[in-house]
Amino acid sequence: MDTQAEAEQFHRQFMEAYLRAQNQPKSSQRLEIVIVGGGATGIELSAELHRIVQALCEINAYRYDGGRPAEVGICIIEAAERLLPGLPPYLSAATSRQLEKLGIAVLTGERVLEVTREGLKTGKIPHVPAHIKVWAAGVKAPAFLLELDGLETNAINQLIVRRTLQTSLDDNIFVIGDCAACPQPHSNRNVPPTAQAAHQEASLTYTNILRRLHGKKLLEYSYRDYGCLVTFGKYSTVGTLMGNLLGQVFIEGFMARLVYLSLYKMHQAALFGAFRTALLAVVDTFTHGSWLNYGKIDARCARAPRGFASGPGYPLYAIMDAIVDQYSPVLLDFQLRLERIEADIFASRFNHETLVKLYELKREMLLLQTAAVPLLDICNALTRIHSAMIPKDIRPYFRDIYDHVKRLDQSRGGMREMLTAAMSINLILITVNQNEGIQRLAGWGAILAIPTMVFSLFGMNFRYMPELDWRYGYPVTLGLVVLSCVWLYRRLKRAGWL
Repeated sequence: MDTQAEAEQFHRQFMEAYLRAQNQPKSSQRLEIVIVGGGATGIELSAELHRIVQALCEINAYRYDGGRPAEVGICIIEAAERLLPGLPPYLSAATSRQLEKLGIAVLTGERVLEVTREGLKTGKIPHVPAHIKVWAAGVKAPAFLLELDGLETNAINQLIVRRTLQTSLDDNIFVIGDCAACPQPHSNRNVPPTAQAAHQEASLTYTNILRRLHGKKLLEYSYRDYGCLVTFGKYSTVGTLMGNLLGQVFIEGFMARLVYLSLYKMHQAALFGAFRTALLAVVDTFTHGSWLNYGKIDARCARAPRGFASGPGYPLYAIMDAIVDQYSPVLLDFQLRLERIEADIFASRFNHETLVKLYELKREMLLLQTAAVPLLDICNALTRIHSAMIPKDIRPYFRDIYDHVKRLDQSRGGMREMLTAAMSINLILITVNQNEGIQRLAGWGAILAIPTMVFSLFGMNFRYMPELDWRYGYPVTLGLVVLSCVWLYRRLKRAGWL
C-alpha cells in the first residue's frame, strides 16, 4: 500500500469480510487473515489488526440483535527460521513472545508456493485457509524506474548509485530512500531500506548538492545503524539502541514505547518544523483523530445546564444526535451520485464502469443501513428498559433521534428502490442495444444474401443457361441484383433494422 486510497480500500475489504463472517452461522463465524512476511511491517500490521478486532468485539457487545462477534484468526508466515531475520535473535524471541500473548499465530521456515482464492500453499503445509491475504515480504521499488532511459537498475527496480548517492550512469541525478541501491563499504550488501537510512541519505544529499554547486568534492555515504524498534500498537514496543559507550542495548515496554514516540516526533519536526509538530501534538491529545466535533457537543450541553445536570442521559443524547447528523450529508452524496449515474445510464453509449458504480453505491447504502438502523432499537431500549438512566424529561429527545433515524431510513429505502430500478433499466438498455446490433447484422446479411445467391448460380457453369447467349443478360442481371438490394435496404431502413 503506497497511497491513502489503497489503505482505505484495504480497510473497506477488511470490514466487509468481517461483516460477512459475522452474519454466517456460528460454525462458520471465523475470519482468517494471513500476513506473508515476518518483518517489522508484517508484525506491526498484525498488532494493529488485533487492536481493531478487539474494538469490534467491544462494539458487538452492544449489538441490538444479541448476536455474537465473528472470530478472527491472524497468522504470520515467514520463510526464514525466525521473525525479524535481519535483527538480533533476542529481539526476534521477544517479538514472538509478544505475538503469542496477543494470540497471533506464527509459522516460520515456511515459503509460500501458491496463493489461491481460498488460501495459501507452503512448502510443508498444503493449505492455509485465508479470507484476507497481505503480502509484506520484502521491499520493491516502483516499476516506473525501469522505464527511465540511461539509468541502471537491479532486480528489485532500485536505481544503482555510488556512495555519493549519484546514479551510476548520470552524475546529475541523486537517489535516496527505497529507490536507491547504495553499497555498504566492506560488505556485499546494500544499505537497508529503512527510515533512518533514508533520513541519513537525505541529509547527505542536501550537503552534496551544495558542494557540487560550489565545485567541491562530494562526500561518501556511510550507513550508521542506530538500532531498530518494532511497535505492537498500544500493547508493547521492543527494540535495540546502538550507542558508542554501551554498544547494543535491548529495550522493551514503556521505555521502548517512549523512544518510539520520540523518534516519531523528531521525524515530524524534520518534515513540518517544531511549531507545527507541537500543534499536531496538542490536536492529537484533545481530539485523538475523532470525526465528531466535540466542541459543538460541549456547546449544546452548556446551553442546557438543567439537562446536563439531570445525569448522563442528555450528554448521551447530544453524542447520538451528533452521530445521526453525520448521516444526512452521506445521503445527500448518495443522491447526487445516483443522479449522475442515471445521466450516464440514459446516455447513447454504455460502458462497464456505470454498472460498477451502481454496485458500489448499493454496497455503501447497505453499510449505511448497518450503521443507522440499530440506533432505532438502541433508542427504544434506552427509553423503555434503561429508564433509570434516562430521566422522563429527556426521553422526548431520544424520540426525536428515533424519528430522525426513521426518516433517514425511509429516504435510504426510497433511494434503494430507485437504485434497483436504475440497475434493471441499465441492464435492459444494454440488452436492447445488443439486440439492435444483432438486427443490423441480420439486415446487412439479408442484403448480401441476394448477390451471393445470384452470383453463385452463375458460378455453377451449367451448359444450358438462356441468359448467357443473350446480349443484355449480364447488365440486366446486375441491375436486378442492385435494384433488389436497394429495395430490401429501404424496407429494412423503414422497419428500423438499419
